[in-house]
Amino acid sequence: MTVSREIARQTLFAGCRWSVGRGVIFGSAGLAPMCRHLGVPCCQTGPTETPRGDNVAETRDTQLVADFVRRLRRVALHPLALDEQGADNQLPPLPGDLLRRLMHVPTSAEEHEDGTMTMRSPLPDEVQFESLATRLRPFTLGSDRLHWQNALSALDRLTGLEDPALRASSSDLREEWTQATNRSSRARAFYTGYQVADGGGRTQHLTDIDLAYAWLYQDVAHGDEVSTGYFGVKERFRAAVGVFSHLAVVAIETLHYINCLAQLGVITLPVGTFSDPVVVTDDDYVFHGLGLLVETEVGDDLSDPAIAASVPDTLRPAFVLAQQMVAQRRGDPQSEVVTMEVRRAHPGSEHPA
Repeated sequence: MTVSREIARQTLFAGCRWSVGRGVIFGSAGLAPMCRHLGVPCCQTGPTETPRGDNVAETRDTQLVADFVRRLRRVALHPLALDEQGADNQLPPLPGDLLRRLMHVPTSAEEHEDGTMTMRSPLPDEVQFESLATRLRPFTLGSDRLHWQNALSALDRLTGLEDPALRASSSDLREEWTQATNRSSRARAFYTGYQVADGGGRTQHLTDIDLAYAWLYQDVAHGDEVSTGYFGVKERFRAAVGVFSHLAVVAIETLHYINCLAQLGVITLPVGTFSDPVVVTDDDYVFHGLGLLVETEVGDDLSDPAIAASVPDTLRPAFVLAQQMVAQRRGDPQSEVVTMEVRRAHPGSEHPA
């Protein structure tokens, strides 16, 4: 059987491959040992998914964790997360090596004879990184349903935390998310600042976290007033690369941890949680199926006998549904009657089309 490259990429992050052979990659305990807490070095096979039905707990927590996983997969399948430009020459590259490198803010410095120096830090394409930061945004927005604390609390309720290994893993996971999202006055990787030589000697000191979130709120996702003084968008972006690459790494590690829980049978998530498409890579939209093309002016009455007469019986349910949708848009109270008639004609089907 031939598997397309895109399908392979879609399923790549369904297994715990991020940390294979890497050990602890950041922080205190790191996330790589988490599966070892549960008795396995790493889950390298696909997760066990139970068919939808009575044996799947259709609870809010289950749905929240499933939606959390789907968002985590969107992060893991981002082009920057699939980039293998790592800096570790002793191990074969893995998808995500670039982000793990960028989170450490690699910097080179060169001194010159005139007393000046040149510092360089690699930067990814800003447009690509904006899209990655956008995919990460729900995890840091306190009011969002998929904020990391909401998702991990739901996960804890599903696992029960009765096993000491689960409690240890949950604690480690929360610590890593806290480190990646803490916006206190601390610096994550560096402090920076300036003093104006004239004009009263104005000074300003900022952390990389200050600059990173200034980029997010002032340049990307919102329109807040610029608050970084003489530090422009390049300085803000440089800081954002380290901060949000770190967050992406934690997100992908969390995906693998939840996959391990599913693989071990600790939790059960709906079918498709780890396999349904979550990204679009096609450059056009193609639909193939039974259909009928009817050209009318916008707003025409679809109940016109001339139009209705051309619809074959096999497409009649879909045509009635289209009539209903037009009626609902117009605020026609009879639209509910149409709905009922369609359901009577097709018992057991909520969506007869």
